[in-house]
Amino acid sequence: MDIKLGIPDDSPENTVRQIKSILAEEAKLLGASFECEERRINLSNELDITVELNDRRFNISLLWVHSSDLPLTTATIGNGCISSPRLDMELLHGDPREDVMNLQLGWNPGEVPPGPPFRWGLYSEDSNYMTQKPDRILDGALLRRLLRDALLSPPSRSS
Repeated sequence: MDIKLGIPDDSPENTVRQIKSILAEEAKLLGASFECEERRINLSNELDITVELNDRRFNISLLWVHSSDLPLTTATIGNGCISSPRLDMELLHGDPREDVMNLQLGWNPGEVPPGPPFRWGLYSEDSNYMTQKPDRILDGALLRRLLRDALLSPPSRSS
């Protein structure tokens, strides 16, 4: 596997598959433990990953709808969170150039059925993905950096 691989945007399941692959690869390179749980809940698929090194931990949880079930969805097609730093995630879709209610969101929530590109938007806690643009779009390099920061950065000093 090429370490430079990013996160594809062609389908929800491919974004998640690559996120899992990147984290497994990074865990192996760091000598960290990698735990992954996957399950199906109605139309949704759920993935929980924990990477642990010494006493440091990185968690990511994702809930998403498979491409074949997208025409059946009426709400969000995916969301999740990263533990450290705490970031909320939303699976965004559609043409990022579309204005929605005069907002430049970076995605098109009005697109029915949802179509590519599919990108995981990162939001600070308590941000509203329907009214705010994402702080960042998750890509392979950023995911690797978030993992390494959580596991390898020196602990912050409390006063």
